[in-house]
Amino acid sequence: MHLSTRILLLILAIVLIAGGWWLLLANNTLMAALIFGAIWTAAVLIGTRVLAGIGFGYNRYSARRKGLGSTGQGTQSALNDLIRLRDKGLITPEEFASKRAGVMERL
Repeated sequence: MHLSTRILLLILAIVLIAGGWWLLLANNTLMAALIFGAIWTAAVLIGTRVLAGIGFGYNRYSARRKGLGSTGQGTQSALNDLIRLRDKGLITPEEFASKRAGVMERL
């Protein structure tokens, strides 16, 4: 998850917590506001943590789906490995061409 997304989640959590406390303190007695405010704060923090976890999971899923990464470093590494295998004679030129085509499709 990008830093900007984390910052937005943090700002959202702060706004929700502050707004919830303000509403609770404005409309309830102090003891009820403290109890429900603590519950509200815990719910918001858990909710933002769940959203962050979903974001991290999605980033891992999308990176895995694209291959080894979206920067092209994974593609370059895979091509270097194929060239090394071909030069050592561990794969045939036909196998190299088919594997190279597969790697290039990921771009």
